[in-house]
Amino acid sequence: SQAANSRSASWPSWPLVPGPAPTKFVLSVTASGSGTVTSAAAGINCGAACGGSYQTGTSITLTATPTNGSTFGGWSGACTGTGPCTVAMTATRSVTAT
Repeated sequence: SQAANSRSASWPSWPLVPGPAPTKFVLSVTASGSGTVTSAAAGINCGAACGGSYQTGTSITLTATPTNGSTFGGWSGACTGTGPCTVAMTATRSVTAT
């Protein structure tokens, strides 16, 4: 029929296939000593250990805050140094604040 012909002309001729489901990776955070680790975006706010699941390609910025009388020694794992830690979530990551 004419209605069927006009309808098929408006649809693409290739098969429509859904794309892959978004991939998520886990970020594990461990803090040794006294203090907290927080993330700029919601999700990480912990003392001894916590984590979250993030879309691939997301960047998570972590900040370590020692309690009064303590000092922050630095990051290990997916980050190094003593400044804010930015983790690119392209795989499962682990970070420790000391």
